[in-house]
Amino acid sequence: MKAPWHSLLLVLACALASCTGRPGDGREGGSDKAEWSILQSMDQSSPIHDVEFTETDGYHFICVPRDGDQKRVWIMMDPKSPPFYKQMPSGNYWLTEDQIEIIWKKTNPISTVFEALKSHRKAK
Repeated sequence: MKAPWHSLLLVLACALASCTGRPGDGREGGSDKAEWSILQSMDQSSPIHDVEFTETDGYHFICVPRDGDQKRVWIMMDPKSPPFYKQMPSGNYWLTEDQIEIIWKKTNPISTVFEALKSHRKAK
């Protein structure tokens, strides 16, 4: 009679342990959804021709013109949760060396964001 109770207890323990869920695989964190939500709320309707800066909910953002159609591309400078580069909407953009320097001075982006920005440096 003891064996069925042990089996039942073991099955119940395994079931309860699986209900706790995964805390994440390193690609998301507690504030990740909030950060994406903030990005989604940024104005994307009007065209843009130069870098713009803004601060919302304690985060710094830049807005750059998307290559080809000049639509707004928002980039979070200081995300606190992975992924540590957040851009919306997708698309390519180009920055001059001077723009990159100004962005660095005004927003002090985290290293991941700064490296991503430098990868969009416009060739001379």
